[in-house]
Amino acid sequence: MHEIRTDLGGGLGRFVREIAVRSHPGCAASDVWKHTLAWLLFGVGVLCAPLQHADAEPITIAFDARVELVEDAGGFLGGAIAVGDRISFVYTYDSTTPDTNPLPTVGDYWHTTSPFGIRLTVNGLEFHTDPNDVSFLVEIVNDHYATDNYLLRSYNNVFDVSVPSPHPGSVLENHISWQLDDPTATALSSTSLPTERPVLADWQSIFGLDIFSQNGGNFFLIRAHVVPEPSTCWLLGTGLGGLLGYDWSRRRVRA
Repeated sequence: MHEIRTDLGGGLGRFVREIAVRSHPGCAASDVWKHTLAWLLFGVGVLCAPLQHADAEPITIAFDARVELVEDAGGFLGGAIAVGDRISFVYTYDSTTPDTNPLPTVGDYWHTTSPFGIRLTVNGLEFHTDPNDVSFLVEIVNDHYATDNYLLRSYNNVFDVSVPSPHPGSVLENHISWQLDDPTATALSSTSLPTERPVLADWQSIFGLDIFSQNGGNFFLIRAHVVPEPSTCWLLGTGLGGLLGYDWSRRRVRA
C-alpha cells in the first residue's frame, strides 16, 4: 500500500490528523486520515465551484444622454420631457450569451430573462425592459459591408407614459433602441460580445438612443444623444492641475 502524501503544511497536517483520530476512536489513523482528506477536498471543491462561473456574471454599463428631439403631436407626454433634458441610461447583458446569427460578420445575442435589458430615467419617468417578458438584443456587427455597428434593442418594455389605445383592438408597441455606427469598420475587431463599455469616440451616433411608443396611428418619439465620458487625458490634466495649484499655494504660505 502506497503512502498518501498531501500538500498540507506539517503543523496544519498534524492538527487535522489529530482532530480526525480523536473524532473517530477505534479506527486506524491512516483510514481516518484518508476519509478526512476526502471530505476536506470535497468541501474545497464545493467552495471553489462557483468561481468557475465568475465570467457569467451580468455586465452593467451606464451612460448619460441628452434629449435632442421630441416628437409628440398628440401631447401624450404632457410636456414632461423637452430637448436638453438629461437621461440616465443603464443596460445589462450576459457576456456568455451565445451568438444566434450564422453570419460571420454579425453577432446576435438574445436575452430573455431578468435582470437583462435597458433602463432609462428622465425627469422622474422610467422607460425599461419588462422584467416579466424580456426580449433584449445586443447585436455586434464587424466589417459587414465595410461598416461596424453596436446595437441594443429592447422589444417588450414598461413605460411610465405610453400612447393610450385609440380604439378597441389596437396594439401598443413600446420600443427602446440604441445604435452606434462606424463607417470605417475599425471600432471592432470581431463579433464577440464585448466585456467593456463602448468608447464613444470610436463611433458615430447616427440613429441615437430612441424611446418609441405607438398605438394605432398615434405615437411619440424621444431621441437622445449619448454623452461621451470625460477623456483620460482631460482627467489626468485636471489631476495634475490640482496638484500644481496645491503646490503653488503651499509655496505662497511658506513665503
